[in-house]
Amino acid sequence: VGVTVIERDGFVFNVKNGVYTLIAYIGDEEIVTLPTDIDGNAYLIKNFFGPKTVIIPKSITEIPESAFRESNIEHIVMHDGITSIGNYAFQSSNIREVFLGKSLINIGYDAFEGCTNLVRAEFDLRDIQYMGNSIFGNVHSVSKETVSISLEM
Repeated sequence: VGVTVIERDGFVFNVKNGVYTLIAYIGDEEIVTLPTDIDGNAYLIKNFFGPKTVIIPKSITEIPESAFRESNIEHIVMHDGITSIGNYAFQSSNIREVFLGKSLINIGYDAFEGCTNLVRAEFDLRDIQYMGNSIFGNVHSVSKETVSISLEM
């Protein structure tokens, strides 16, 4: 079964076996809010490429594995309802800052590994149930002055 490529409002999706996967944004905007669905269907995100700034809508509660891996994204705006960041989610991307909300319970391994432009990370570890290895592996630009971690109970 082949892959169908469709475009809606500048967002490019692959469709295979009824599964929609967002892969790119080809529109003119530098700041985009991801769609809540595609033609009424939920979708995955895989190796998404396009704008420099992405806003995650409240309908998305998990950043899947490899969602922004090796992408040119520099800034991501995540709401407090994000519960999980998958393995390799931002690996080797151009992300510069990340602010993770209090609902986060899972951070996959290598989630931000190789993000050499990352200069600021803020997250709360109070409710974390799983944290993979090498979350910030090979990220030398993040220092204790630019990482804010809350451990208060």
